[in-house]
Amino acid sequence: MKHKFFAAALFCALVPAAFAQGVILRGGMNFAKAVTDPKPTSPSNREYRQGLNGALLGEFGDGPMRLQLGAGYENKRMHLTGAGGGDIRLDYMTIPLMVSLGTNMPEGLNGPRLFVNLGIEPAFLLNSDYAGNSFTFTFNNAEQFDFNLRAETGIELPFSYSGPAGILGLGYTYGLTDANSDCDTWHNDAFHLFLGIKIGTL
Repeated sequence: MKHKFFAAALFCALVPAAFAQGVILRGGMNFAKAVTDPKPTSPSNREYRQGLNGALLGEFGDGPMRLQLGAGYENKRMHLTGAGGGDIRLDYMTIPLMVSLGTNMPEGLNGPRLFVNLGIEPAFLLNSDYAGNSFTFTFNNAEQFDFNLRAETGIELPFSYSGPAGILGLGYTYGLTDANSDCDTWHNDAFHLFLGIKIGTL
């Protein structure tokens, strides 16, 4: 099953990048936790856990409204308390699809661009890892598909009049599906900080 996920990721990254007006390569840090049902008796599994993210996106369009599609990687974590408690790490291949709304400041096509991205992010589990005592959580215990809502905001800063631009942004995703296929309901909940470079339409 995993090789199908990699094939889908490669298709969603390389095909948009080949035909898009702009190509974005970015990476950064995740701060993730689990929204659980029932709610935890201890606040410790509501703490944000650090992870990594990265993505290759193609951007279509050159006006104030654009479309972004690509593939990425996200590492999300959740913490369990009680007997055998510990940290669960979930590694996902993601396919972000977003509408990008932006404006150039000051006016002009080559000034800094403020943007807000809104969309969805299907995610496929690549691996799960648990650091605990008596509790066992494997790849088969986790739901292998996670459907997320995604929102981002940030700024593009051109390096030169016609050259590439640097990107600084903040994102948020919320999983609509249950990340745990066994008992308690877990929804992924994560903030993302990212830096990147964009080549193409500004």
